[in-house]
Amino acid sequence: MDVQARFSAADAARSHIQASDAGAMVFILSIAALHTPGGSKPYATMKAAVINFARGLAWAPAAGGVCVNCVSPGNICFEDGVWGKVERNNPEFFQKHVSANPRGRRGTPHEVANAAVSLARPVSSFFPGQT
Repeated sequence: MDVQARFSAADAARSHIQASDAGAMVFILSIAALHTPGGSKPYATMKAAVINFARGLAWAPAAGGVCVNCVSPGNICFEDGVWGKVERNNPEFFQKHVSANPRGRRGTPHEVANAAVSLARPVSSFFPGQT
């Protein structure tokens, strides 16, 4: 999804979310928005633009109490994803990159979902504009 599509979706949803007792938006992005080895790339630039948009939206009076945040996970591994394919087709390369991760493993889609749900809950409403 490109930057403009995220802007449009947020704009279209805003009034409905504001009507909620616990309105929140969570944008799922990528670690590439925060850390781009080898210099800037279009993908990373697009992700960083969404962080900037979300942060601005979170602090704007127009947010109307909607808590806006981003989740920017690192490499996520699942069977049909990029890292799942790398693990099957190039296990040595996969293991080299896994060992460079501070956790010594790849994340899971479930972990990303847990982070997003946590940020969308009222208990996190005091922390707008975070990534």
